[in-house]
Amino acid sequence: MGIYFAFSDESGQYRQYRTDEYNQRNPYYLRSTLIIDGESWFFLDNCFKELKEEYQIPHETEIKYADIWTLYRYQREPTRQLATRLTPFQDYPIDHIEQFILDSFRILDALPYANIIITISKNDAIGRIGEINLYKMHIQDLMQRIQMDLQTDRDPYTNQNLCLIFMDPVSREINKLLTDAYNELYLNGDLIERYFVIKDCLHFELSHHSSGIQFADYIAGATLGYLQRRRFGSQLFNEHVRPLIRTCPRGGIMGCGIITIPTNLEVRQFFTTTFQVD
Repeated sequence: MGIYFAFSDESGQYRQYRTDEYNQRNPYYLRSTLIIDGESWFFLDNCFKELKEEYQIPHETEIKYADIWTLYRYQREPTRQLATRLTPFQDYPIDHIEQFILDSFRILDALPYANIIITISKNDAIGRIGEINLYKMHIQDLMQRIQMDLQTDRDPYTNQNLCLIFMDPVSREINKLLTDAYNELYLNGDLIERYFVIKDCLHFELSHHSSGIQFADYIAGATLGYLQRRRFGSQLFNEHVRPLIRTCPRGGIMGCGIITIPTNLEVRQFFTTTFQVD
C-alpha cells in the first residue's frame, strides 16, 4: 500500500461581512496543499532540519512566509509590536530569510513525488458565504482531487493507496467544525466521490512542529505574493510552485490544480488570465 501525506495551510483572509475597503486590503483567501508520498516525507523532513542548522535556525523555530513583510516593516521602522512577532530573528537580514525560503523550495524540487493543489476565493466576488461554509468548500474540493489522483480502484476493498491530511489548527471551535464536516464527507461522500482513499479523520499539527505545514505555508505565501505581483513571491511561484501544481489530463491547471471556490465562470476566467494559463 502507498502512504501519502497532504499538508495544508491558508493565506489571505476572509470574513462573511466585508466592506469594499476590506476586499481591497484582503482580495483573496486561499489554501495550499502539498501532497507527498511517505518516503519523500523522510527526505523532506531531514533536509529541512539540516537546512535550518545551516542557517543557524533552531529546529523548533518557524519562519513564516508572512515574516518577510513584517521584517521589512520592522527594519524600516522598529516597533515593539512587530519585534514580538519576529523574535528571535528580528535582526536577520531580509535577504537571509528570503534565501532560506528559496533553498527550502529547492528541497521540494528534489522530491521524487510532490503535487500541489491550490483552492482560492476572490473576496469581492463571492457574496456573504459564512466563514465555516467557505472553509468546508475548500476542504471538499481538496478531498475530491486527492481521491481522483490516488484511487487505484473504484472498489475500496482493493484500493492500494491511503492519504492522511494535516492542517495547521485555527481555533478549537473552527477545528471541531472542520473535523465534523470532514468526517461527514468521509462517511457519506457527495455527488462526485466516496473518499475511501483518505484517512477517516482530519489531523491538526502545530506548524512550528511540522516541516510539511511549514512548506505549505511557503507555497501559500508565494502564491499570494504572485497574485499581488510581489517580486519574491512571483519568483518562487513561477520557478518552484507552478511546476508542481496538479495538472489536468491535457496539461492545464485550472480546475485541477488551481480551483476557484465557489464555482464561478467569471472568477475562473479572471484567475486563468492572472495565472497566465490556458
